[in-house]
Amino acid sequence: EVTRAFALAFFAAVVLYKLAAARHALHMSGAYDLSCFDQPLWLLSQGLPPYSTIMDLPFLGDHAAWALLPLGWVYTGPHLLFALQAAGLAAGAIAAAALVHQGGGTERQALGMAGIYLAYPLVFNANLFDFHPDAFVPALLLGALWSARAGRWAPFLACLVAATGCKEIMGLALAA
Repeated sequence: EVTRAFALAFFAAVVLYKLAAARHALHMSGAYDLSCFDQPLWLLSQGLPPYSTIMDLPFLGDHAAWALLPLGWVYTGPHLLFALQAAGLAAGAIAAAALVHQGGGTERQALGMAGIYLAYPLVFNANLFDFHPDAFVPALLLGALWSARAGRWAPFLACLVAATGCKEIMGLALAA
């Protein structure tokens, strides 16, 4: 049971979102990275072709982040990207705790591993560095590992496919 890990991850997601939103409100967001996803998703939400004028490329022409295309139906602005990124990063703590449980660890050990994951500086830095769909990959890879160890091949493949949808290079990394 990873109930406490869920609570910790939820708390972390809220904190990570608030920090990213505060950085954006203070006009400290980077125009390039955030706008490369914000503009095409906004255009898609308006029924227009998703194109980035900053990169002068169609949306899928940069990193082929096709996993973000469904956001075009519900896109409301950069705060949605901040919230999703915070939730995606925090979800890795749940997957880390689940792996500890799967290996026979105690609730305390699982919660400790979730905390260690969340305390890793890269989680904090990835959250504050505007928006990147690769921020979802650690949770997806930990989920794939848990699924493979459990012999659950459909979720395993779903996690791998979703990870490749975050950035085109992930397919090569997963193959390696």
